[in-house]
Amino acid sequence: MAIRKLPGGGYDVHVKVAGRTRRAQSRRWTRAEALRRELQFREELANQDARSVPESREPTAGPVRGPARSFREYVDAFLRRHSAVHDRPSEHDAKRSIVERHLVPAFGDRRVADVTPADVGDFTAALLSRGLSRKRVNNVLACLSRILRQAGIDGVVGVVPHVPLLQLPPPTHRFLSGPDVDRLVAAARGAYGPMIRVAAHTGLRLGELRALTWDDVDFGTRRLVVRRSAWHDHVGPPKNGRARAVDLSDAATAALEPLAAAGLPGPVFGPGDGTMVTANTAKHYLRRLAQRELGAGCGWHVLRHTFASHLVQRGASLKAVQELLGHGSYAMTLRYAELAPANRAAAVRLLDGGNDG
Repeated sequence: MAIRKLPGGGYDVHVKVAGRTRRAQSRRWTRAEALRRELQFREELANQDARSVPESREPTAGPVRGPARSFREYVDAFLRRHSAVHDRPSEHDAKRSIVERHLVPAFGDRRVADVTPADVGDFTAALLSRGLSRKRVNNVLACLSRILRQAGIDGVVGVVPHVPLLQLPPPTHRFLSGPDVDRLVAAARGAYGPMIRVAAHTGLRLGELRALTWDDVDFGTRRLVVRRSAWHDHVGPPKNGRARAVDLSDAATAALEPLAAAGLPGPVFGPGDGTMVTANTAKHYLRRLAQRELGAGCGWHVLRHTFASHLVQRGASLKAVQELLGHGSYAMTLRYAELAPANRAAAVRLLDGGNDG
């Protein structure tokens, strides 16, 4: 493995290309930073390898241990042998969609080993010219990078071309006000009212809401435990593979109690016949409800942002918000820091009138 997570946090990056090795580690690195370091090391080692051969030799035409394979052939094997085995179902489906919509049309009949950095640059420009957002383009490029790196590991590519990502503006997120959430809850029918309330007061993802069972809810301690997440009909571990506990507010507890008293079989927010509500049904319902009640559509992830944003605005620490949301890295939670300028000002005021010794 080129990237290894360190016990206690951080990552170790170990890259070997054509007999040359680069290695570094830091407990401060996120996975995204570790991936950037890996790509940087591969590019540096590839440049060293290129300088050691005649100039007429293309860097990507180095020795390939496997037979010549088209991109189309290799990527089909990649999806079956690597993505389907190691990725979460949602991640595997996302990669398959990117492969079918973007990568195979662009590179399908070419040899994997013939893809050059210039080709990657042209491909990036073509995606942007088609009107794809920079974030979407980065998702496609990240998938391409993952495939090419695996091709290097498998010996199909001699030197893996660098796939640079686009610079993105600071992320923004929409969240609802407390009265807006109240309006949605009041207008919703059936289990959707409690589901909306719990989403806005716990930050659970849609897949986690769909897979939530009564075994996960403890009214005695006023807490629920997120142990599972659903993707279509598949139920597996939550994102990042770790269970997490979320304390229940008064409003979330009050929303759940009538559902518990009804004693219907199946998941907490299921239709009552023992099955889960489908993701598309839940998405379409909330979007139409918000359009009617608020004048603009709304997704379930907006309710997750609402939970985090309201906590930060009320003075909750970003570390506590990270744990409640189940973010894999602190960097993901930092997007909410701008909502707490009063917290920063209060921190600086600790210096006023103090004794510095």
